[in-house]
Amino acid sequence: MLVDENSLHDKSYYASILKKELPPHVFKPVKSRIIWFFVHWVVILGAGYSIIHLEQWWLKLLLGIVMGNSLATLGFLGHELVHGIVLQNKKLNWFLGSFCLGHWG
Repeated sequence: MLVDENSLHDKSYYASILKKELPPHVFKPVKSRIIWFFVHWVVILGAGYSIIHLEQWWLKLLLGIVMGNSLATLGFLGHELVHGIVLQNKKLNWFLGSFCLGHWG
């Protein structure tokens, strides 16, 4: 065995050590990140609407790439939301996080 089982601790042990070593602002939510939730949903909806109504295939392809980037970014934001990094309200975190991650299945 590579790691001695007696040297392993649960995550609260490691969290307590890190909390002593890192500055307090590291553990506070970053509320400004919620702006990206709205920005990326506007991009996704706008790109989707444009893809449906445009004729040029190359523009549809470009908008699809932009839309895909926004969907991926929402995945990262949803991950931060469900871990409570963005907002302090747990129910709102889970709701918005689920909305961000819903397209992943």
